[in-house]
Amino acid sequence: MVRALVSKLALRFPWMVRLLPTSNPVVTRRYQCPGPDSARTLIVFLPGIGDLAEDYARYGFIEAVQEKEWSADLVVVDAHYGYYANRTILDRLHEDIFEPAKALGYQNRWVVGISLGGFGALLYTSRHDTDVTGVIAMAPYLGRPEIVEEITAAGGIRGWRPDILGEHDYERHVWAWLKRYERPDTQGPALCLAYGERDTFVTAHRALSAILPPEQVFVESGAHDWTTWQKLWRAILTSTCLSSNLMRRV
Repeated sequence: MVRALVSKLALRFPWMVRLLPTSNPVVTRRYQCPGPDSARTLIVFLPGIGDLAEDYARYGFIEAVQEKEWSADLVVVDAHYGYYANRTILDRLHEDIFEPAKALGYQNRWVVGISLGGFGALLYTSRHDTDVTGVIAMAPYLGRPEIVEEITAAGGIRGWRPDILGEHDYERHVWAWLKRYERPDTQGPALCLAYGERDTFVTAHRALSAILPPEQVFVESGAHDWTTWQKLWRAILTSTCLSSNLMRRV
């Protein structure tokens, strides 16, 4: 609760970011699945703005994967808002998570992110797409309201033409990268989107879902909360979105 409060206050009062210390390397929690073979797949989880790394286990996400008995290892990264505010999130994910994963021989590297973590997953993949086999963005934050309004006013992502992008205009950079999924023959990381119909960011989610195949979009009736995300996660795990791609190589 304290981290959630400080993180949200820091959005308004940037000096409060100092109350969210970042470590190098980033803290992680690791879990194994009881699969029959040596794990070739790594699933990386990124938390939301005020969530803790252990929340993925607390709300049953880890156990749900383990019940599938896939040959996969799981790592939850404690990448809170402080890493985004001081712009070290990309370095920490690259140096602490994905580079070691490649060195250890993981051929399939999926990243799952909720809310701010969903944005982090997309941001990282947009910069290092050969590191990632696929992304599952759950209720992702996709930018400030004015950016979403800009895309909506253009008639959606297909009609949107971004201006010259600033170096740190991460939100527009992500949307510009997402435009690649307009083309059905797009090569690169698989992308699945999941959200609740009453989600805080639903306008942005609908704009993105318009360019994705229906089988890669998961929608529940809920809001921006763990109850909804638990339902979505169960739906994803029983679909082909993740399971059919587990053996896909980068």
